[in-house]
Amino acid sequence: MITSEISYSQLDSGMHVTLTALAKLVEDATTKCLMTKNLSGEELNNIYPAIIVVLRNHIYFHKRIHLGDIIQAKVDVIKKSSVAFILRTNLFRISEYDPSVTSYIQLSSIDMQTRRLRNLDDFK
Repeated sequence: MITSEISYSQLDSGMHVTLTALAKLVEDATTKCLMTKNLSGEELNNIYPAIIVVLRNHIYFHKRIHLGDIIQAKVDVIKKSSVAFILRTNLFRISEYDPSVTSYIQLSSIDMQTRRLRNLDDFK
């Protein structure tokens, strides 16, 4: 779980957190999750000649995030099919249980030699 505090530089003129700042929070959390589970592109390329590609990303806003909010990110890996999986990232205010933002990123692995999708069962 990553923790970060919303700073002034992450706000727009209306004092709302920018999409760029939210995307960075999601990216940091999902990248750390992929590295922890040995699913980062560099790791896969070294072991399996494969790379992870993002198929689509959906972000759902449940609540606004404000200046000074302490945000925690929780990432879950959800297997969707034999060739794709989803990372669900929830951003929470530190003292709340309901997420403020939820991101769903669907990823697949492509074999670097054949340029075809690799079956997820190929990976540990």
